[in-house]
Amino acid sequence: MAIFNTTLHCTKEAPADETQEDKAVIIGIVVLASALIGCSLALVALGRDFFIGKNPPVVLVSALVWVDFIGVFSTSVIVFHGLLKGSEWMRDSPQCGLQAFFTTAFGLSSGAVVTSMSLDRVAALYKPFFYKQHATPLLSRTICAFLTMFCLALAALPFFGIGKYKFNQSSRSFCQFDWFPVTLTETVNSLAIAVCGVTLITVMTVSNTTVLVIVVRIRRRMSAVLPSDMNSKRRARRFAFRQEERMAKFVALASIVFLFTWLPVTVRLFCNIFRAYPSTVMDNLSLRLVIFNFVLDPFTYVLFKKNFKRNLQRSLTELSEFLADVRLNKKVNRNVSFKEDDNKSALVFGKNGEMSVIENTRDRVEKTC
Repeated sequence: MAIFNTTLHCTKEAPADETQEDKAVIIGIVVLASALIGCSLALVALGRDFFIGKNPPVVLVSALVWVDFIGVFSTSVIVFHGLLKGSEWMRDSPQCGLQAFFTTAFGLSSGAVVTSMSLDRVAALYKPFFYKQHATPLLSRTICAFLTMFCLALAALPFFGIGKYKFNQSSRSFCQFDWFPVTLTETVNSLAIAVCGVTLITVMTVSNTTVLVIVVRIRRRMSAVLPSDMNSKRRARRFAFRQEERMAKFVALASIVFLFTWLPVTVRLFCNIFRAYPSTVMDNLSLRLVIFNFVLDPFTYVLFKKNFKRNLQRSLTELSEFLADVRLNKKVNRNVSFKEDDNKSALVFGKNGEMSVIENTRDRVEKTC
C-alpha cells in the first residue's frame, strides 16, 4: 500500500513538473522574441551611426545597439534550435558552450559600453574644452571595440580549460557558467566574471553620481540668470546643456537597467563561490534577469524619441525605396528580355518570309522561261 501511494504521488508530481517546464519554456520564448524584435528595430534606426556618426555620444549609443543585437541574436538562434531539437541536443557540446559564451560575453559587453558612456558624460560635463579637443568618433569606436574584445576573451576562458559552462537542469533550455566551482581554474573563472561585474557596477555608479552632481550645479547657475539677461551665447550654452542633460538621462537609465539585471548575478556568484546563502531559485532568477538586459535596453532608446523615430522612419523609407527599385529593375529586365525575344522571332520570321518570296519568284521565272 505504501508503495502504491508513493507511485501515485510521483505520477501526480510528474505532470506538475512538466507544466512548470512548459511555462518556463513559453516565458523564455516570449522574452527572447521580444528582445529580438526590439533590438532589430533599434538596429534599423541607430545601427548605421556607429560607422557614420560624427560625435562620440551617438557612436556609443549605436555601439550599445550593435552589442545588444548580436548578443540576443546569437543566444536566440541556439536556444530556439535547442527547443526544436530537444534538451539532449542543447546539453551537448559545442552548442551549450557557445550559447553560454554569447550570453555572458555580450551581456558584459553591454555593461562595458554603458560604463564608457558614463565616463564620456563625466568628461563632457567636467572638462568640456578638453573633451571637445580630444573626444572623437574614432576614439569612441576604438574604446568600444577594445572593451568588447576584452569581454569576449573573458567569456572564452572555459574554452581554454579555465572554468566550464554547464547545462541548466531546472529550465533545460539554456546553459550557464558554473555556479559552484570546485577546482582552482573554475574558481578563477567565476571570480573573473564576478570581479568584472563589480568593477563595471562600481565605475558606472560613481560616474552617474558625479554626472548628477554636475548637472544639478549647472542647473542652479542657469536658473540664477534672468531671461532678460540672456544673450545669444548664453542661449547657445543653455541649448547645449539641455542636450547634455538629455544624454545624461539616457545613460543613467541604461545604467539602472544594467544594475537591475547584473547586480543579482554578481551577488549570487560571490555567494556561491564562498558557499554562502545557497538558493537555486535566486540563481535561476538572476540568470533570467541577464536575458532581460537585452529586452529592457531597447526601451531606453525612448529617451531619444525624436532621433529614434526619425532614424527609424528614414531607414524604413530607404528600405522600401530599395525594394521598390529592385522590383522595378526586375520588371525592366523582364520587359527587355521579352522585347529581345520578340525581335528575334520577328527577325527569324522576316528571314523566312524573304526566303519564301525569293523561292516563289524563282519558280515563276522558270515557268515563264
